[in-house]
Amino acid sequence: MAGLRRTLDMEALYGITGRSFFYPCAWQDWKEMLDAFGDVIDEFHFVDVNYQFAKSMPIVNPRWRLLPDQTALKGPAVDTLRTIENVRHPYRDITPAWLRERYINLESSRTIQVIRRRGFGEYALDELPDNSLGIFCHRGDSGINAGSRSGFLANQKRSHQPLSNLFEKIKRKLAYPALIVSDASNTTIRQLFVSSVEMEFDHFGLHWRRIGELNVEEHRPTFVWQVEPVEVERSV
Repeated sequence: MAGLRRTLDMEALYGITGRSFFYPCAWQDWKEMLDAFGDVIDEFHFVDVNYQFAKSMPIVNPRWRLLPDQTALKGPAVDTLRTIENVRHPYRDITPAWLRERYINLESSRTIQVIRRRGFGEYALDELPDNSLGIFCHRGDSGINAGSRSGFLANQKRSHQPLSNLFEKIKRKLAYPALIVSDASNTTIRQLFVSSVEMEFDHFGLHWRRIGELNVEEHRPTFVWQVEPVEVERSV
């Protein structure tokens, strides 16, 4: 891939306990994720409001091939985002759908399940079992123009519960030690920005340690962090 720069602490990568990967607002940013994490992740969840499945094409990746007899669609193939106006608090709405596919690695014969879900990442996050995620990823998003304005790596309070305190929900979904992949999209954690030189810090009750970097030309530098709950010293 042109512009690819990847460094990963493989011991940390293979040390994760969860075998699911979750990426809200992902659009078509799946090729690098399969390349980087396909050897350790069994189930990939990509979520975006723009997914349409009437003429859905397989993910193109020279290492992974679709098993066409293991494909299933749940929900309408096509739906469009709309705003519900005739209520006290107007809101955006779309009918969700799930395209489940299985891919095989042409070198190792390892198979993975890839789920592309149309809809809002906040609701998709609620659908995940607690203590199941090995990797959470959020990048290439913003709070302006076509961005989601969703602060997944923040703890902003919202009047609508599924949109509120998103990082506390993420913490419940992670199986520790876990990885968080971020280019600092919509975050309140200053240490995640590229300008930060901190390689290790505590925030939101987790200990963060930078263990690598993903980057392609269309994205800002993307760092990979190993996270674990902060150990609280107890007095005797």
